[in-house]
Amino acid sequence: MAKYNFKKGSRYTKVQKALANDIGQELETIRKDEGGILPEEVLRRAHAKKSPMHSFFTWDNHSAANDHRLEQARLLIRNIEVTIYRKPMGKQEPTVVRAFYTENPTSQGGAYFPTVEILSDADRRANLLAIALQEAEQWRERWKHLDELRIVFDAIDRIKAKRKRGRKAAV
Repeated sequence: MAKYNFKKGSRYTKVQKALANDIGQELETIRKDEGGILPEEVLRRAHAKKSPMHSFFTWDNHSAANDHRLEQARLLIRNIEVTIYRKPMGKQEPTVVRAFYTENPTSQGGAYFPTVEILSDADRRANLLAIALQEAEQWRERWKHLDELRIVFDAIDRIKAKRKRGRKAAV
């Protein structure tokens, strides 16, 4: 039988994290019963107060609706793009990028700022790069079993090493 855990960096409490194996087994039961794991079935089973999944949901409809709308607002902000003009080799090139980023993605209340504003400030740009590299590491962890992506993983390592050398030189 498999041993289930939450992925590294998940934002659950210690009490909730202790339930990871029970939840994994419950999801496996749903898969066997239903032929696949559908979110609707997870929600239906989590509704039972004895379910190990119950505490992971907001059951107060007013709060849940507000949380959902906040997530919709974040999604809306994250999906707006803007064309910026870069000079990578002395030649100005148009590049389409996300229009706004939050400088503190782990904070639910983190404010978003224009990408151009962030990129024009060295410290804020370095912070954005750190966030990007953290996300690249999470992506690597998710896909590490695909050997075909080794070249991408190596590129991530080269960027991290270059950045580390740059910080040592600045000290």
